[in-house]
Amino acid sequence: MRNLAADAGITVHCESGETVVIIEGVAERIDDETADPALVERLDAAYEGKYGIEHGTPFFAVRPERVFAWSDYPTDATRWRFD
Repeated sequence: MRNLAADAGITVHCESGETVVIIEGVAERIDDETADPALVERLDAAYEGKYGIEHGTPFFAVRPERVFAWSDYPTDATRWRFD
């Protein structure tokens, strides 16, 4: 939370080292005051379904700027850019 408050730039990737997806972008805070209550409810339900406890706000959404992906590097490496 402190890091995202200081710099919203974020990189997220899958755990796999073979089927790779890397997302670079900006983290946007989702909390009770700024988000649609239905969205917060869906996020809470998904978190509770996976981990067995409620998360509560804030959540963070990643707005992608660039995505890199491959499963057979370097033959199928692909990059997407978002404006």
